[in-house]
Amino acid sequence: MLFTELKMVEIRYALSKQKILNMVKKKFISVFFIVLFILGCQTNSRYFENECNCFENEPYNVYVNIFFSRTEQTPNPTIWIMAGEFGENNIIDTIFTDTINNNLSHTEYELALNSNYTICAEYLSGQDTIIVIDGGFLSKTHTPNCDSGCWKIMNKNFNVELIF
Repeated sequence: MLFTELKMVEIRYALSKQKILNMVKKKFISVFFIVLFILGCQTNSRYFENECNCFENEPYNVYVNIFFSRTEQTPNPTIWIMAGEFGENNIIDTIFTDTINNNLSHTEYELALNSNYTICAEYLSGQDTIIVIDGGFLSKTHTPNCDSGCWKIMNKNFNVELIF
């Protein structure tokens, strides 16, 4: 009889231990997903751009990334920002890259959304002048994300790097 009672106590102890482990696993999984959700919607950049790579509030202007090259002959290329298609000659601004840290080969520039832009960079190669052109329509789209929705920017990167 004593052996049977002892066995029952062991079984109850094993069952309660298993229940506690299952409860701890469920709590851990719940906390893990809550932390993931909270970190997924942290604001970290201009205009409240979050980790999901989107804006919580509808943007009207956005900083675009402009990538360029620094060569031996052209360590500081001149970059032109134009409204519209190439050839329309609507120069908005000129960026003189000698004002940018020499360790960097990119810059940011604020532009209005829902417009077409052309970015040009001028390089020297021997006696020749090479102009690298990139452009596109800078737009936004709304997608459901996190709690309040998300505005994503399309064509945010412009590449006027010189490629040999």
